[in-house]
Amino acid sequence: TIHQALPARGSLLTALIEQGIAREVKESPEVTKRIMRHLGRLAFYMLEHNIIDAVVPQDAVQRTLGDESARILLVAEDVGLMQVRQGPPLSIEFTHQLFLETLLAFHLVQQSRDAKEFERGLALLGRQGDRWAEALKLLFEMVEEDERRQLVDQFLKALHNPSTWDVATRLLSDVGRGYGVGPPVQQLLRDGKDLTRRGAATILGRIHAVEYTTNLIDLRDDGAWQVRRAAVEALVNMGQLEALEAYAEDP
Repeated sequence: TIHQALPARGSLLTALIEQGIAREVKESPEVTKRIMRHLGRLAFYMLEHNIIDAVVPQDAVQRTLGDESARILLVAEDVGLMQVRQGPPLSIEFTHQLFLETLLAFHLVQQSRDAKEFERGLALLGRQGDRWAEALKLLFEMVEEDERRQLVDQFLKALHNPSTWDVATRLLSDVGRGYGVGPPVQQLLRDGKDLTRRGAATILGRIHAVEYTTNLIDLRDDGAWQVRRAAVEALVNMGQLEALEAYAEDP
């Protein structure tokens, strides 16, 4: 199925980049992984400072890539990941957006093992709108099932935070039923935070989780009008128009 094929895409892209680096460095797999981690940090730095296909401060490259910065950039260029113009000033341009997104997703996988760092990364992506939606999908596609479940938990927690709510809502809606987000999202309809309940209702509507129609109807008594509106919109998205009668008297 399409869902079964999706996880292979992120893993395949990562493997292709790793193989290219390994052919260039001709050293141990750990050296290849280390270069991947450095390039992931560089991708994140460029995102963080909104440096896309532009001048990168030399000292920032040194801090991000360490003492091996010159070698790492040379390897990345030889592999075909990026074009580097030494300048001055130094400029870095990824040869394809997908390479940048894959390395960014790779970095986020590393960050996901540290809750605070991962939240910081999500907040940064959230400020970028839909620009990096593909990187978030790749993030899910390049990890094994156990890590994927942990990622779902991380994004569920992100629904509590205003700075990460939007990106978490979009991502959980995108990965949808294929990753089993329905049951844990449904439980958040009873959360103490209005924002979290609104996000949960929105996600259920977008993934067409019609089995939770009754739960969305129950939100007619919710004290927050934003939550009630999200429930109505979710029912419309599901095509459960008859259920809207429960909200007929809602102002």
